[in-house]
Amino acid sequence: MRAALGWCIESGEAQGGLELAGRLGGYWELRGHQLDGHRWMDELLAQPAAMLPTEARALALSAVGSLAASQGDDAWAEVVETESLKIWRELGDRLGSAGSLTALAGLAQRRGDMLRARTMLDESLVVRREAGDEWGTARVLHQLGDVAFEQGQYPMARAAYEESMV
Repeated sequence: MRAALGWCIESGEAQGGLELAGRLGGYWELRGHQLDGHRWMDELLAQPAAMLPTEARALALSAVGSLAASQGDDAWAEVVETESLKIWRELGDRLGSAGSLTALAGLAQRRGDMLRARTMLDESLVVRREAGDEWGTARVLHQLGDVAFEQGQYPMARAAYEESMV
């Protein structure tokens, strides 16, 4: 993968590199390679051809946001995830937008802004249900349960958790 990413950078194939790096984001995070992933994505995102508001850029920005959040850099995570959301919306990609909304809701929740978190999660939930995205729906419902729990709304939390298990 490193050879492929290196080739993308050297050859100016930024869009392909962004897509590959964006899809590797979860791998880097799960395997503890956040710094490596960050380095590759930063280098790819700095390429002139990577500045276009494309699906590949939005995907890579979301991955960078996730890596940054996992490293405790919530401020940077919010910047890149907000840009990702903007691109997804410009492209009309509702599921992409739902993913960014879920990530931004998690950041708002960590800051204690439960109203903002709930608003974004509600919007994400509508999209995921309409798309028939069962895994995404369950994930958002669980996160809504967490928000309700943190607000002391235990019956609402329980209902969200139970629905997330279906």
